[in-house]
Amino acid sequence: MPRPTEATRFALCFLLLLIFGSPFFSALLAPAQGFTLQILSTLLLYGLPLFGFWALGCRTTLTGRLRWPGLWPVLVGVLLGLFLQPTLMLLSALSTLFFPNDVATALQSYQNGPFWQMAVSIALLPALLEELTFRGVIFGSYSGLPFWQGALASAALFAMSHLDGQQFFYAFVMGILLAFLAFRTGSLFPSMATHFTINFCQSTLAYVSSAPTTSASWTWMDVVQVLPLTGITLAISLGLLLFLHHHLPAPKIMPGLAGRVLDGFFWAVVAIFLFFLIWTW
Repeated sequence: MPRPTEATRFALCFLLLLIFGSPFFSALLAPAQGFTLQILSTLLLYGLPLFGFWALGCRTTLTGRLRWPGLWPVLVGVLLGLFLQPTLMLLSALSTLFFPNDVATALQSYQNGPFWQMAVSIALLPALLEELTFRGVIFGSYSGLPFWQGALASAALFAMSHLDGQQFFYAFVMGILLAFLAFRTGSLFPSMATHFTINFCQSTLAYVSSAPTTSASWTWMDVVQVLPLTGITLAISLGLLLFLHHHLPAPKIMPGLAGRVLDGFFWAVVAIFLFFLIWTW
């Protein structure tokens, strides 16, 4: 049974693998090109840590959250992904006022290829692999702690794993929401549905539009103009969360061990993230 320390140690190893493993796997898989190279690299970067976690005897942390919760919680997850889109785009816009938006450039690079490749790379794989990693392994390892401690810590680790200041704030908010879905439903499928819908909407908008859809060139006036729409859709999203909360039975608290969240491994992740942020800014 994993302790919280195991979660932050796992996050530290995963972050180091992202930084140093990406160029290694790209060189190793050099015969593969383009889409194939990206898919294989992503599967290795996420698959190796997940397999290691599984092989070390921590299977119940994952398998306990892979039960099917029923159709309607998953549909609520899809609706949340749709209605949260304006809020997340607003948070992204605010971040682009201070940090460059590399995501917009990355999304636009897919416009010359088939849409299904973009959907798989941007929407499907992150929804599956990131949920298994951050809501399955990391948040699941905090099951012996109060919900908000585990949610905030796992969301911070999720945000820092993007290694991008522009993505940090909205990824942090998104991480808290996804942790709530995983906790309240006892399953990763609703959070996967929300994650997939959010990324799929962004990738679809980027594919069909020649203009950046992730707020790469917003101004303060643009931010003010979208506030009414953001307020309405955010209220609907909160209503959906309340509906989910009141119509589900009390969550079964999975067994876990207490421990410190902000341990040395957590602060090592913070230090690496800040160093990488300053180095690449």
